[in-house]
Amino acid sequence: MASLTTALKTLFSLLACVMSVSLVYAFATDYFLSCFDPKARWMQVGLFDFCVDVSLITVWFFYKESRWIMRLVFIFMLFCFGSFTICGYIILQLFKLSPEESSKDPFYFVLVRRQKRLEQMSYIIY
Repeated sequence: MASLTTALKTLFSLLACVMSVSLVYAFATDYFLSCFDPKARWMQVGLFDFCVDVSLITVWFFYKESRWIMRLVFIFMLFCFGSFTICGYIILQLFKLSPEESSKDPFYFVLVRRQKRLEQMSYIIY
């Protein structure tokens, strides 16, 4: 499973790089002006798709992250930078995994909420 964690880190790093290049290219060539044309059909479909994706990811992020300031920063960055923000957050979560978590099931430990307080309390009780 450690190789799976390495593969995931590589994949999300690559995706983040692709998204950053596409953002830079879009700003340099078009300044995103054409994406604000509400009459463009692709814009309507893309906007709807983006809203559904952002809603699902935001629900997951609110479950995962308990700090309100992180929630607000993430939502702001998500609307500004899109997939680049998501890839970056997942990469950070992958690098936070312990070797034991990486060897077990990295998907599980990246997706679930960390419950430090409960784990610490269980050590005190036992």
